[in-house]
Amino acid sequence: LDRKHHCDFYLNQNIIDSKSQEYISKKFSNTKCLLGPKYALLDKRYLKYSRKEKIRVSLKNIIISFGGSDRENLTAKVLDVLSQKKFNKFNIKVAIGKNYKYFDDLIKKYKTNKKIIFYKGLNSLANINHNSDLSIGAGGITTWERLCLSLPSLVFQVSDNQKVTIDLLRAKRVIVYAGKEKNYNKSNFEKLI
Repeated sequence: LDRKHHCDFYLNQNIIDSKSQEYISKKFSNTKCLLGPKYALLDKRYLKYSRKEKIRVSLKNIIISFGGSDRENLTAKVLDVLSQKKFNKFNIKVAIGKNYKYFDDLIKKYKTNKKIIFYKGLNSLANINHNSDLSIGAGGITTWERLCLSLPSLVFQVSDNQKVTIDLLRAKRVIVYAGKEKNYNKSNFEKLI
C-alpha cells in the first residue's frame, strides 16, 4: 500500500483488516476498490471443483507446492521429512514451478520412491488440489485456491507481504501455520504432520 498507484480499479484479493480498508478508501477515493478473497483471481476450474463436495475422512494424498521458484528450497526440506519410512502411507504429489532450479536434484534423489510424483510448470493445480487431503505450501495466491476447495493446509510464510493474511487466516482457524521459511525446523514440521 505504500507504492504509488495510477488506476481506475484497485484489486487486492487478500483479507484486509479494518484499519487498512479505511486507509485504502482514503488513498483510492476516486478508484473502484475490489477488496477481499471474493475477488481472488482463480482458474475457472476451481469453480467446478468447489461445487463438488468432497469429504476427507483420512489423510492419504498430499500436495506440495511452493510457487514458481521456491528460492529457499522448502520443497526439498518438506520431502526430506515426508520421504521417511514412517510416512510411507502418504501419496505425495509435488508441483514444481518453471523457475525452480533444484528440479533435477529432486528427480535424482527420489527416482525410486513410487509414492512421490513430480509435476513441473502446470497451468493449474485445481485437479490435484481437489484430489488431495492436505496441502503444504506458501501463503500466496494458492492460499485462495486451497480455501476455495476447503483443502486443509500447512502454510509457510515465504515473504513479508504474506504475514497479515496468514495471521488473519490463523486467527480464523482455516489454516495451520507452519512458520516462516527462514525459520524452518525439521522436527517442528514433523510434529505438524
